[in-house]
Amino acid sequence: WLKNEVKNKINPNKYKRAFDCGISDIRPILPAKFDTPRVTGGLSANDHSFPWVVNVVNYKSLR
Repeated sequence: WLKNEVKNKINPNKYKRAFDCGISDIRPILPAKFDTPRVTGGLSANDHSFPWVVNVVNYKSLR
């Protein structure tokens, strides 16, 4: 966020996005790095970033 704000002050037209909603400033981990079985069908989030979609399932409640 801060990086984009500084770039916007230096050159407002070059770094202006059409929208910011849903776009992360932190790049995701490359697909080659899959996590342990705790993450299924997805990738780990980078350090200090938040995962965007989480599904927590209690298998005992599905019985």
